[in-house]
Amino acid sequence: MVREKRGPAPLLWQLLRPGTAILILLQALLCQLLLGLPAPHPVVVLGGLVMLALWYAHAVAINDLSDADTDAINLAGAADRPLINKTTSVGRLRLTGWLLAVAVVALGLLLSPWLGLAGLIMVLLNLAYSLPPVRLSGRGGAAQLLLPIGYVIFPAVVVWGISGQPPVDGRGLLGVAGLYLLLCGRLFLKDIRDVEGDRRTGKLTFLVRHGLPATLVASAALLVAGVVIMALAIMPPARYALILAAVITVVGAPLLLIKVGLAEGLSRRLLWVGLVGRLASLWTFCCTVSLAVSRWNPGPGWQQEVVTALGVVVFGVSAYSYLEELRRER
Repeated sequence: MVREKRGPAPLLWQLLRPGTAILILLQALLCQLLLGLPAPHPVVVLGGLVMLALWYAHAVAINDLSDADTDAINLAGAADRPLINKTTSVGRLRLTGWLLAVAVVALGLLLSPWLGLAGLIMVLLNLAYSLPPVRLSGRGGAAQLLLPIGYVIFPAVVVWGISGQPPVDGRGLLGVAGLYLLLCGRLFLKDIRDVEGDRRTGKLTFLVRHGLPATLVASAALLVAGVVIMALAIMPPARYALILAAVITVVGAPLLLIKVGLAEGLSRRLLWVGLVGRLASLWTFCCTVSLAVSRWNPGPGWQQEVVTALGVVVFGVSAYSYLEELRRER
């Protein structure tokens, strides 16, 4: 039986980039657990999640408009770049961006006046990040330091806003700060895939300005700092499986980044970068599971340990495909 070839996904679905959108929503859950905020009414929760998703779609739309020339080099034939795959026009994408901006602010106002203001600030940040004359995405490390505001700080603000209560736990704020640094470290690696197109179009990212060794050092320092700070915020009472995940991440990330620097060829280098991302995901997954179990189903400590330890197993399974690809490359 011949399977029909599917056409391009709808424009909004392409802009959402489901993998990253889900990551942002999971970051919101982790921020809620770190801050110890109560869960509001499900309808309010849904409104907050939709607001985050629409903000991210707006960020993608504006970035695609700004980086069309670069994407044409780095991502030729990409199925989730509407300007590259010719499923939309510049005019339609620009209109969609405006509609998404209005939707973010309007939905924020419905949820809370403070969230309306936060939504407006984040829309303006999207514009400053991607568009001239500011275009922070081409100003060295500014992109890596500002982009996590949308991926970590904004979700934390949204879950705080819909909870109706101020965070009272300083350790929770420390945990959110660690999560922010962790994502900064991951984002220093995102330009490795796009470095050729960035150079050719004059986009001065941190990698283009300072080279790969400096980029890897910055990434390693931020990843380790993020894990250590989060561990200090959430570790007591002792959770041995979580300690194991922290040690694996703190030791493994710098070692994998050394492999990134030594790799020959872009495809092999990106496989090692993918493993670094999996390692960071291992840590955040274990944190989320451990905090969720201890909060929503308090019970014997061994139950939390077993559930958290499953995160390490999940990482091992997910990393296997990368290791197989590395063997083939060799």
